[in-house]
Amino acid sequence: MHLRSASVVSGLLVLTIAGQALALDAWRDRRGLLFGLGVGGGIGQAHVDGGDSESEVGFNFRARVGGGLNEKVTLDFDFGMHFQNEEREVLGGSVDLSTRLTSGMVAANYFVYDGLYVRGMGGMGHIKSEAEGKGGGGASASEAGLGVGFGAGYEFFANSDLAIGGGADYRYFFFDDAEFSLVGFGITATWY
Repeated sequence: MHLRSASVVSGLLVLTIAGQALALDAWRDRRGLLFGLGVGGGIGQAHVDGGDSESEVGFNFRARVGGGLNEKVTLDFDFGMHFQNEEREVLGGSVDLSTRLTSGMVAANYFVYDGLYVRGMGGMGHIKSEAEGKGGGGASASEAGLGVGFGAGYEFFANSDLAIGGGADYRYFFFDDAEFSLVGFGITATWY
């Protein structure tokens, strides 16, 4: 009786392991629809005709939707937001300046080796800056423009559908009155 029970348990164990091994074949399959989220930080700097502002650290949020053309290439639409706050001394007073950059970019990832990829992107951005003085009063400005960027990263599959990764990118936006550069770092989750 014990031998029969041990045989049944062993058979179930082999089938379970074999099922998991067959599921491994689906890993790294980037073809089809994909959804991704990313959070991280970044360093943004405005470039104006009169000179450059100081670089400020901020917070990034990104969402992606797209698809994999094959095992090596994915295309997606990347929606991103970058927030940063700084305090500046202007004419003997202190001013709080908050900047929000919203971007929508078409991007392509090329997987060079395993989970290592390079990324290129182009699209549009909208920047909004608000200044508020310590004594009250304030001003705001907002502008839309074009942007380009490139990056690199690495992702690994946590299971057959979810890839976790990290990466960095550089984005440059051109506006009528200024330009804005952003170096971003983040952690990503992508569902294939």
